Amino acid sequence: MNSGIFRNSIKTGQTTNQTQFIIKAVFGDTIVVLVPDTPSINDHVKVTVPSPPLNINSLRFVNQSFSEQASDITDVYQTLYIELTAADLNPFYADTASVIVQSTYDSIIISLKETNKHTGFFHGSISLNDYSFALLNIVKAYRNGDTVVIRAGNEIDTITIFRTVSPSTIVSIVPKTDLYISNRVELYALEEEVLIEVAAIDANPNTTDTIQMVVYANRKPMDKVYFTLIETTKNSNIYRGKFRLTGLSNDRRTWRFLWRLIGGKISKFK
Repeated sequence: MNSGIFRNSIKTGQTTNQTQFIIKAVFGDTIVVLVPDTPSINDHVKVTVPSPPLNINSLRFVNQSFSEQASDITDVYQTLYIELTAADLNPFYADTASVIVQSTYDSIIISLKETNKHTGFFHGSISLNDYSFALLNIVKAYRNGDTVVIRAGNEIDTITIFRTVSPSTIVSIVPKTDLYISNRVELYALEEEVLIEVAAIDANPNTTDTIQMVVYANRKPMDKVYFTLIETTKNSNIYRGKFRLTGLSNDRRTWRFLWRLIGGKISKFK
């Protein structure tokens, strides 16, 4: 009371709204505030202009959380995440940085967004497909051995597609106890999970591969269920997966009696 100080606020927006105290402004505008009866008393602010960075410090493919460097190989039809670091030229706005993406077939330009104003970290992603579409950050790279290169300034990073390949030679198929600690020798009951471990010669040491398996009951060999074993780590030669025993069969369930196929010969688990 009786301080002689008067305060309020306005916002910038795409349209002017007197009721909500919003004034239309775009990048580079100057906003002037003054007293109508005394126009000589005024002040002004400028609306910042985005400034893409000029000095690039680093550019790399990273994991989805942008926390560490990604592997230099990938599978097909994946989303690849990109991080660029640079000296920020505009501390008042979250800017963008352009990155050239080149594949075996095409070249597109994408924009990375600064994580916040004046952080100097710019994040974005691209998707691999059998066509390119720059507006959606899609680049054509889909065959085994295709390479994707990203460039910004003098910085560069690459990643190569290595498709997963099922092993051609199966060494053993063994039912395991919980956590795959040891071989399972006991009979199974209905509703139990069957953990399977396969040792096989890995056909692609650069990827974590899979094996498609089929199981069926000896009483109904046409009632088959398919499931997938996943390699524990790339080039480990050990594949693991599981299914459940029940009186009904579907994609995740099968019967109590199981058989296996090894090298074209059928033999029985139990």
